[in-house]
Amino acid sequence: MGDVGKKPYVVAVAIQVIYTGLFVVSKAAFDSGINTYVFIFYRLTTATALLLPLALISSCRRRSATTTATPEPTMSCRLLFKLFLYALLGNTFTLNVYNVPLLKEYPNKLMATAMQCLFGALQSFVVAVVVERDFAKWKLGLDIGLLAILYSAFLGTGALMYLQAWCAEMKGPVFVAMWSPLALVFTIVCSSFFLGEAVHLGSIFGGILLVGGLYSVLWGKSKEKENKITPVVLEEGQSQGEGTAVHEKDEEDELTSHV
Repeated sequence: MGDVGKKPYVVAVAIQVIYTGLFVVSKAAFDSGINTYVFIFYRLTTATALLLPLALISSCRRRSATTTATPEPTMSCRLLFKLFLYALLGNTFTLNVYNVPLLKEYPNKLMATAMQCLFGALQSFVVAVVVERDFAKWKLGLDIGLLAILYSAFLGTGALMYLQAWCAEMKGPVFVAMWSPLALVFTIVCSSFFLGEAVHLGSIFGGILLVGGLYSVLWGKSKEKENKITPVVLEEGQSQGEGTAVHEKDEEDELTSHV
């Protein structure tokens, strides 16, 4: 397996590591008293502030580099409505289920991610205002809450959504989803180490079963791939053998004619 073949596996593990950090810092922030809905609003707003300018710059560069024969796909009202609905359903769910057909329609992953963050920020603001009307609790300080927002915005939302979209495009949404058990195992270990949470025996056995199930799926997929390749190799060898036999027969006929 070459470097290109290994890259989706490395990215899939990196996604789960980012998820682990997101779970741990978010848990620490919630324990410090920050409201969950306010946290989600700040997270998506910060991610939008990061990704949208980058997406606009990248889109302008692509538009200037493309020719009339291959024009840059435009963001239509229909596509914007789709992204609004995806943000309403939840970014993780829609990335795993709907992102591959979306990227076929609009392949600019960075802009699609930025727009989902923007719509998610607007939606979460409405929910946060309804749930938490005491704006004194919206204030941020130099504490774990701010650290969690920055981490979740830059890595847990921006980088994570982009990597998930890339990985789903390369290997399919099922490939992205089946690595999720690793995040649970990593979270159990990191929560015990950084937050001092107790690790129960059931969690250890559950983690072992999850990892075993993950590697069973990967092993099965590798065997399935080998079984698909083997008939092709046999057919090629058979065709080469037939060609050699025909060539030898032609040489024998030629010698006989000379005699």
